[in-house]
Amino acid sequence: MKSGAVQQPFNEQGRLSAIRRYDILDTPPDGSFDRITALAARLFDVPIALVTIVDEDRIWFKSIFGLEDVAQIPRDPGLCASAICQDQPYIVEHARKDPRSFENPLVAGEFGLQFYAAAPLRTHDGHNLGTLCLLDRKPRTFAASDRATLEDLAAIVVDELELRLRSLQTVGEERKMRLEARRLAMSLQTEMLPHSFPAIDRVKFDAMYIPAAGDAVVGGDWYDSFVLDETQLLLSIGDVAGHGLPAALLMGKLRQSLRTIGFDVRSPAEILVRLDRVLRAEDPNMLVSAFVAIVNLADHSLRYASAGHPPPLLRLPSGEIVELASRGLPLGLRTEPEADSIYPQIPGGSVLVLYTDGLTESTHDLLAGERLLRASLANATIAHSDHPAAAIQDALVRHPAPDDVALLTLSFS
Repeated sequence: MKSGAVQQPFNEQGRLSAIRRYDILDTPPDGSFDRITALAARLFDVPIALVTIVDEDRIWFKSIFGLEDVAQIPRDPGLCASAICQDQPYIVEHARKDPRSFENPLVAGEFGLQFYAAAPLRTHDGHNLGTLCLLDRKPRTFAASDRATLEDLAAIVVDELELRLRSLQTVGEERKMRLEARRLAMSLQTEMLPHSFPAIDRVKFDAMYIPAAGDAVVGGDWYDSFVLDETQLLLSIGDVAGHGLPAALLMGKLRQSLRTIGFDVRSPAEILVRLDRVLRAEDPNMLVSAFVAIVNLADHSLRYASAGHPPPLLRLPSGEIVELASRGLPLGLRTEPEADSIYPQIPGGSVLVLYTDGLTESTHDLLAGERLLRASLANATIAHSDHPAAAIQDALVRHPAPDDVALLTLSFS
């Protein structure tokens, strides 16, 4: 082809759209394509073999055998730019004598191209994306059987492109599914945790939930608070072993069961006994830690019991940190009921902190996490914050968190 405008296929815009669909341009080297160009060079005894993609204004090399330090060339008239305009192999046996190519820079310039044979990379929907081409610096003949072999190799290149496209589509679909699952999981977790807390004079609530790192998003940690009657408030926090939907669903069942049991039983220790029975009926192989407390709203006295759960901390107005320790095996292992523990009166200006072990484990050192929690709670800034749970989270939780974190605080005035 003589110099001038580059020859274009009749469906050029559709062809360029197909190239974008395959998302192949400027991708790293790929062993599958490199093996094909190496095989082509060996079969035809040529020094150079290429897999090219003909872009709008350039010819980009997906695979290169026999050339160094070349990634693309301009889309000059002739050769690959012309080869994509026909469905049969494009053969130039003596480039300097061929009117289609003698002005091409690769032929007329220092490179000295003399032989060129290319089979178009034709997709199943009829678009020639580029070529599988052979190059030599000396003229040579190319038989009909050679053309057929080159076409077969080009078809293998297209098969690899199709496999790559399907893989990309599969990955994209899986990503969409994960995003949708994540959205649904987050909605599920939101629905399973309290949307609001009771409006109670002289008591202010704050809470945080942080899912563990990974795709699970939901977990088995919970916190809850609800009014039993005009004089009593029930608090609970718990941790179902494991992550993901099964743990979250079991957590939801236990939390709802606890609410039902709480209106019938006013002893935290007995509530845990009955909740243990629910767990054994639902999943006898599962373990759950839990803490349940009943606050007397008249004098802010506290009755509580634990099932293998980290002891809540109470910050007194003086800054002293009191640990609400209570013995008891996790749900699923309990053999006999424990007695309620009692804290006689929570003074105004105190902050009660209920949490799951993911909070202290988020520092990757449990003992260091417990010390940091106490130190953060002793800090007057956090203790007097309008959002102490959020402040504690900022002080302790390292992202991504290795375990779910549930945190509930009550500020008494």
